[in-house]
Amino acid sequence: MPLANVDILHGILNGSTFISQFTSQEVSPSIQTIIAHAAGQPFPQFASVARVIPTKRFTTPQIKTILDLTGADGIADLSGSNTDLYFKATADQSNRGASASTLHHRLRATKAFLVLERITASHDGGEAQAQCTIYCSYDGTNAPLAYTGSVALSGTPASDEHFTLGPQYLNSSELDGPQNLDINFGQNIFQGGGSGDLYNTFHAQLQMTPQVTVDVIPSGIWSAGLAFDISSCSLYLRKKSRTGNVANATAEHIKFSVPDGLACIGRTGGDGMSINSTTLMLNPISASDTALPIILTSTAVAITT
Repeated sequence: MPLANVDILHGILNGSTFISQFTSQEVSPSIQTIIAHAAGQPFPQFASVARVIPTKRFTTPQIKTILDLTGADGIADLSGSNTDLYFKATADQSNRGASASTLHHRLRATKAFLVLERITASHDGGEAQAQCTIYCSYDGTNAPLAYTGSVALSGTPASDEHFTLGPQYLNSSELDGPQNLDINFGQNIFQGGGSGDLYNTFHAQLQMTPQVTVDVIPSGIWSAGLAFDISSCSLYLRKKSRTGNVANATAEHIKFSVPDGLACIGRTGGDGMSINSTTLMLNPISASDTALPIILTSTAVAITT
């Protein structure tokens, strides 16, 4: 049969929030099966679906939108609205089918849990990215992830959230020449069900153990010691404009802060013909069971210290 249908990603819609900037995405039903043999038989004689654990994983530069949903603890309950993943049909001998036409495809989760796993940014390696997973739960009635074909599209794609590495401050001093920032939220997510159900019905954050790494060029960072306390820390993502950088004084940047923790020298490396770089590891800690170890100061802030 010749190829007759092709589609591409349109976006993820939840209530009034539409995510339409992606660098990667993957939807998986994660089907676990039972394959069984009768005694002495060389070939299986039974196959059954044991568990279905669907997830949507994606990487996006739309970091402000994600953080406005999750906050610094990196989780958001999306079950107040359907979470719809749309695929847009392409048109043979043309480019795209009209959004209002019923040519397109939808995967719907009625009960979903968004987890922000990681944010990365670099000085000269392109724009900052957020790595996320959406866990789809059974609500007691609807399949956790249901396909519908022949639908019109919802949500208007836009590409207006772009960030790169900004200044990084540690213990009231600006780090010299930061090259890379990696905020790993260290998410430990519980997924559970019962009674032999095919689907999970419960998702929760068990622990979040964040670690931040910053790569800097100067080796003088070693003068602070192999390990030392964090008394203050400001981590910025710089907003990009069409003509370059949004001005530092304009409140459109993203800021994280780490009020307490341990900083350690990770490594200094390079070869005989290149400059050295040093990795600084920051391990945020919390003062209580309600105080976050890493704080989202704002998703629209000026760059100061």
